[in-house]
Parts: sequence; structure tokens; C-alpha cells
Amino acid sequence: LSSITTSGALSTMSTASSGQLYRKPPTSVGTSLSDIGTPSLLVSLPALESNEKRLRSLVHDNNTKHQGNGQAFAVKIRPHFKAHKSSDLARWQLQRCSDDNTFSGGFCVQTITEAEALVKGAYSASQTDDHNAECKTSSALLQSVLLTNSPGGKGVADRLAKLQSDHAQCKLSIVVDCM
Repeated sequence: LSSITTSGALSTMSTASSGQLYRKPPTSVGTSLSDIGTPSLLVSLPALESNEKRLRSLVHDNNTKHQGNGQAFAVKIRPHFKAHKSSDLARWQLQRCSDDNTFSGGFCVQTITEAEALVKGAYSASQTDDHNAECKTSSALLQSVLLTNSPGGKGVADRLAKLQSDHAQCKLSIVVDCM
């Protein structure tokens, strides 16, 4: 049995003696920290939920406070995918923010690889049977991805074009600082 831990360590792909790949959880509740493979994303759900709720509340309160001042803009939350590099956590964020107007409907990414992981994770998950209703809802909520670093290197333009072509429902934007 050989194992490969994926980026973000939310799942592990293993190969059985039959050669077939299957997904198993990277760890379980009660496992000693010293026994958890790295890299692994460990999250305190109560802290995550509290911080996310507080951020949305602060943004909402700020927007409400400035609404009467004739300002025609509202601050929107656009999380940065590189903070966790987890499609599962991104879907969670999309689900949590879908019911208010503080969320931009998109994420920032630093690299084309992050953009591919985020978009493919959000949309390909909707094709699986696991959590099907949740995944379909979250993939519909992913409206845009902003690549915040000028992409460079051989084949990057082709990868960006393919990503946009394969997922036309998600607007892909790129920050370019020089040409």
C-alpha cells in the first residue's frame, strides 16, 4: 500500500494492491499530533466559525454605517485561497457567505496552480456523489477568481485560457503590473 498526501492534506490517495486509487481520510479524531502527516491543515471549527462570523459582521456594520453618507460602494470580502489551499474549505466559505451581501462571490489566488485547484475543486466536486447538493450549490456560488500575481512562464497563458474555457461560468481576472 502506497500513499500520497494531497496539498492541504484533506485527503489521501492510496493505491491498493489491485492498483486502484481510493480516497481515505488523512487522520481521525483522537490521533496524536505527532502521528499526523505533514503538510496537514488542522482547523479549530469553533474558532474558524467565530472569526468568519465576526469578519462578516464587521464588513456589514461598516457598509451600513457608510450607506447614509452618499457613498455608492460597499466593501466585499474576497478571501485569499493561499491562506488554506483547500477546495473543501473554500466550498465551506462559499456556503457560509452565500446568504448575505458582504461576500464578493470570488477568491484571490497567487498562482495559476492555485487557480486551477480552486476552480477545478469547486466545479468538479459537483460531479461527484459525495455531498452532491452542497457541492452543486457552492460551485454555483464561485463567480470569480482574481489572480493577484502576474503569471509568467512557458505555457501559463494556455493554462489560463483552458481554465477559463472549461469553466466559463467563473470569471477569471488577472492583475498585470508590466507587459
